[in-house]
Amino acid sequence: MGLEIILNKIKEYKTIIIHGHLRPDGDCYGSQFGLKDIIKSSFPEKEVYVVG
Repeated sequence: MGLEIILNKIKEYKTIIIHGHLRPDGDCYGSQFGLKDIIKSSFPEKEVYVVG
């Protein structure tokens, strides 16, 4: 998936949920929260949740 496609999907929705993989480890959580921070800094009006 290209960056432009991902950005268009983020723009399309008000609420974004970031899921981790089965039996998440520290890398998984770090990536999830890092992505949440990037989305929130670029799109402060979005509701972003980390689950799993």
